[in-house]
Amino acid sequence: MKVPNILIVDDEPEVLSSLNDYLSKRLKCHITTVNNCEEALEILKTKDVDVLLQDLHFPTKLMGYDVIDYAKKEKSHIIILVISKYDDPAYVTRNEQDGSILFVPKPIVLAEVKRRIETTLAKRGGFDYKRSVE
Repeated sequence: MKVPNILIVDDEPEVLSSLNDYLSKRLKCHITTVNNCEEALEILKTKDVDVLLQDLHFPTKLMGYDVIDYAKKEKSHIIILVISKYDDPAYVTRNEQDGSILFVPKPIVLAEVKRRIETTLAKRGGFDYKRSVE
């Protein structure tokens, strides 16, 4: 069984730290956080990523859509959770219907993010993500 590798991409430092802190205390996983899409693409190209938590809008040329499109095309095994306060109903509906992404609106409910990750990892199988109770 494999411990999942989670990549969190958001330009808001508070979002990165709260997701990292919450998930690392409740899931057995390896977490990498980055605040821009350029770094996210580089990590996706060079590292083993199982779960991508991706914001959509960034103050740079590359946007979350670009990272998600790359992941869907080149790394189809990756579980993608879109985290965004911007609403793009057509994008969300199209991708949720085909099962390629899950949408988590901001403000983020941390327990909901954890639940979605756990549910999807359980469906995929082969992951050791449950933190033992001490």
